[in-house]
Amino acid sequence: SSMIAYAYEDAIDWTITDVSKEDDEQKRESKLAILLDLCKGADYMMMEKLKTQVDCKIVSGARLFINLANVEDVEQRASDSGAVLVEKYCVDFIGANRQAVR
Repeated sequence: SSMIAYAYEDAIDWTITDVSKEDDEQKRESKLAILLDLCKGADYMMMEKLKTQVDCKIVSGARLFINLANVEDVEQRASDSGAVLVEKYCVDFIGANRQAVR
């Protein structure tokens, strides 16, 4: 588990969650789910540094991860796990695409 590795080594191999334009939608969804779960776990375990790293990782790939179909779910999950950067990105995305999201 990434959280256990982080707890003992303070380092994570992020390559499994790197998102690219070549990834299909299913692969992107899977990577985003891993990151959101990791963020939630880090929040629960009060691992602020890890939570911040995950938050930044998601935002760095947000254009590939977040879309009209998932933005509301991602916003809720980000809010639930204290991923403030992701939550803000989603709020801004919804604001900019209000007609399409609703």
